[in-house]
Amino acid sequence: MAGVSALKLPKTGCVPASERIVCAGAALCILTVLVIAASLEAAPVGFGTHTQLGLDECSFVEMFGYPCASCGMTTAFTHAADFSLLDSFVTQPAGAVYAVASAVAFWMLTYVAWTGSVAGRTVLHAIGTKLLWGGLILLGLAWAYKVWTWPTLG
Repeated sequence: MAGVSALKLPKTGCVPASERIVCAGAALCILTVLVIAASLEAAPVGFGTHTQLGLDECSFVEMFGYPCASCGMTTAFTHAADFSLLDSFVTQPAGAVYAVASAVAFWMLTYVAWTGSVAGRTVLHAIGTKLLWGGLILLGLAWAYKVWTWPTLG
């Protein structure tokens, strides 16, 4: 087969550099969230920790008198960053799961960025939209829990 040049195929099991850069950027964003959570003091009432970041009180609570779907997320992340997973879960169940999932995602993304492994793709393809729907259902259930345990309603 003279005259036929060899095809340049990508290395099997290795993601392209552009994908590795995206994974590194995503890992850095997640790490930023986790470091900020670790630097905060969890509000003892289970919500309002976000005000330490200079943010206003929740306008949803002011307008409607009950918590929004993300109420207690910052507090739950703060507890999780301090390895108080039970306190995190009691504060905001979805927040506790999201915090742990964020830590796992950080390490997975860092691994892919560092090694070029296709592990991230494999996991994403295996769980795909199930993860998204599961996360949304969890958020809805956690919101119901938060409303049920809200000081003025529970």
